[in-house]
Amino acid sequence: MSRATIIDERPDEVDTTTPEQPVVEAVETPVEEQPQEPEVPEKYQGKSVEELIQMHQELEKFSGKQRNEVGELRQVVDNYIQTELSAKEAPEQQQV
Repeated sequence: MSRATIIDERPDEVDTTTPEQPVVEAVETPVEEQPQEPEVPEKYQGKSVEELIQMHQELEKFSGKQRNEVGELRQVVDNYIQTELSAKEAPEQQQV
């Protein structure tokens, strides 16, 4: 009869007093690029801050004018439509 032998594959000296440190892989970080300034369109190049503010304010005024005109035109169109509808309804009511 043969004898069974136990094979212990663990090393004889196992340090159980300190936990294993996690392996930290070195990650290459890209060299930080300098923040790029936005490209300035030609029509704004060479303008001072005051000039840009004035341009913006003029645009806001123009936009406000256009909004008012569109609002007035909508009212005119609505009134026209109402007038047309009421004119069509009036003959129909007379026929009945």
